[in-house]
Amino acid sequence: MTTTSELDQDIWRSRKIVKVHEVWTVEGRPRTEYKLLRMEQPSNIPGKTFIAVLITIPPKAATPPHTHNGAAIYAQVIKGKVISQMIHQHTVTRPDGSVETEDPDSGVGVYEQGHMWYEAPGCRHVRAENASDVEEAAFYANFIIDSEKLAGVEETDIGSVLTILDVDERSPYYGSTQIS
Repeated sequence: MTTTSELDQDIWRSRKIVKVHEVWTVEGRPRTEYKLLRMEQPSNIPGKTFIAVLITIPPKAATPPHTHNGAAIYAQVIKGKVISQMIHQHTVTRPDGSVETEDPDSGVGVYEQGHMWYEAPGCRHVRAENASDVEEAAFYANFIIDSEKLAGVEETDIGSVLTILDVDERSPYYGSTQIS
């Protein structure tokens, strides 16, 4: 992974999110595509479901800011270059006993084939996009999510449970993104 200061760390704040053919996207950019590869409920982590997904990112594509419904995720790039930026929210107890929520920004990373990243539960993924205007990128995303969140959900609708866009009323960040 390469962290670079060349990429504007705050660009995601000014991007507009629009609905094109009933799909929310970053204005002027195609959306990423996902394919469910496998779902399992490992016996050694009761109450959790493991989900493997292939994410394909067409040239110039980007996904609007989002969270993953409390899931923990490991991702590995298998093709091209992916720009990623996350805000890992967590609670800190100070020596004086006070409790604060911190939102450290991961910075902008450019991940190439073989590189991996981790998204902690509650992480806000503010940038997820193809670094190329001409070549496709792809990565595997492996989710561990509470099984109860999948109850009654058809496999074809798993994406709507795994990725909660900021423009979705279910998002803790609902209303924080520019919508056109």
